[in-house]
Amino acid sequence: MISAYATFVRPKEKEMPYYITTVGNPKYQPPIFRPNGLNDHMFLYVVSGEAVGYIDGREYKIEKGMMIYTPPGVEHNYHMKENYGETWYLNFNGHGLCDFLGYNALVFKIDENYDVVAKNENFVKLREDPQEYRNTSKALYSFILD
Repeated sequence: MISAYATFVRPKEKEMPYYITTVGNPKYQPPIFRPNGLNDHMFLYVVSGEAVGYIDGREYKIEKGMMIYTPPGVEHNYHMKENYGETWYLNFNGHGLCDFLGYNALVFKIDENYDVVAKNENFVKLREDPQEYRNTSKALYSFILD
């Protein structure tokens, strides 16, 4: 399993309706403070540990198996309660995503039968091949729908 992955976005990818900007897997999630949010949409999935998150001024308890969604520009910060905890993050963008996903941050529990880790590992594999940008866009759209 990888520890982190980030890369630049290729011009062909930006032509797609959905594209990944970064995907990663911090084995030990450091504290994050983003008063101005990100330029991209973000999903953060908690693989292990427990976090406290502050999103758009509200406090959330985020446990293993939960996910955070933040649209661009939404203030968010979080930290693991016990100085350990593994996460997967997926930052992405594309035409019309705010209209599709909405403008509000969300914190929600993922069905235990849905393998978020496998989906993110697949994004890493797809992202490594520049010719896979169409399949990456399709896989991201499917992930968002799920």
